[in-house]
Amino acid sequence: MLIPSGCAELPGPARGLLFGPVPPPPSRLTVRGSRLYDPSGGSIRLTGFNWVPKQSTGALELRDAAWSATLGSNVARIVGVLWQNRKAGKDRELWDCATEEPPHFFNDSCFVWLDELVEAATRSGQWVILAMRSKYGAGQDWRDAPGDNVFRNATLRAQHHAVWRHVAAHYASF
Repeated sequence: MLIPSGCAELPGPARGLLFGPVPPPPSRLTVRGSRLYDPSGGSIRLTGFNWVPKQSTGALELRDAAWSATLGSNVARIVGVLWQNRKAGKDRELWDCATEEPPHFFNDSCFVWLDELVEAATRSGQWVILAMRSKYGAGQDWRDAPGDNVFRNATLRAQHHAVWRHVAAHYASF
């Protein structure tokens, strides 16, 4: 009997019988008021480091994850969603994840190394905050092109939102 792929969404025990055990949802922090709480309900204070991959390759030393955890870090802020990250005045092209292709304007091959970084951080017991570096998000060219940023240009803002929706959907069950 063939079961269509859409049946993977069967609720409760039926799904487990057909497809094996259902993995638990990923652990998440929660916010109540101005406080963060871990999955067990305990208050948590995030302390950690920025992880900024080399722009030429997207690489980061994965052993840095374990090292930062030994220093007491419980969060890695991965500055890894590089979108239109070209600085004005530079003639060299820097590596980034931007594409001109709708619907999400993001090069999915970037997930290969982003996934490695997220996995390295979580394996070492650290939470992850993904951050974007973007010419248009930061308004780097505000003197020469004041309208070329997500705050003043509706098209760029819509593309920026599409990128984040796509990235969030990728990591929703990570």
